[in-house]
Amino acid sequence: LQQVVEQVQNWHFTKENIEYLTSLNEFTPEFLDYLSKIKNHCSIKALPEGTPVFPREPIISISGPLIEAQLLETFILNIINHQSLIATKSWQINHAAQGRPIMEFGARRAQGPDPATYDISQLAIKARKMLDDAGFPKAKITASNALDAHVVKSLLDEGAPIDNFGIGERLITSSSSPVLSGVYKLAEEKINDQWIPKIKVSDSREKITLPGN
Repeated sequence: LQQVVEQVQNWHFTKENIEYLTSLNEFTPEFLDYLSKIKNHCSIKALPEGTPVFPREPIISISGPLIEAQLLETFILNIINHQSLIATKSWQINHAAQGRPIMEFGARRAQGPDPATYDISQLAIKARKMLDDAGFPKAKITASNALDAHVVKSLLDEGAPIDNFGIGERLITSSSSPVLSGVYKLAEEKINDQWIPKIKVSDSREKITLPGN
């Protein structure tokens, strides 16, 4: 949310942006001149940062000139959808880890694509005994390698003596939920000083939006 607010506050088309759009020969000089002078007139109403939300619940409401609200659509969805997906997966992993520390390994990716070649639970038990026998009872055992919330929960359910987890590829990417399907739809439009509620109509019930602000 903070990044969205900062981007909207500073939203404008640079000289380089206008030169690039001009080179495409797709837009009228009048429209390009409009873009060169445009400044944000939109306001944002949003849930507090980090608030859990349900499907079909509005996260952010943008109010302002229709053309500006439409031009803001793509980058707002890009920020909210990706970061909310990662935040959701992070919460799931932390919940599964039952208070154990979690380390972010996604930036370097995980160490290998096939964790099924090892019995992590048995290796962790053996490592714990070796450390204790060697006089290192305070040494921590870290598990990594293509872990997600399901694997973390399974390991702990099996009694694996793991103290913390390094989560990489299955935090920063997702085979089960590759995208967070947030959408950006017109809810209300002011026409001749009258607010007209708008609705998206679809054969798919879950794609129909709630009209009005």
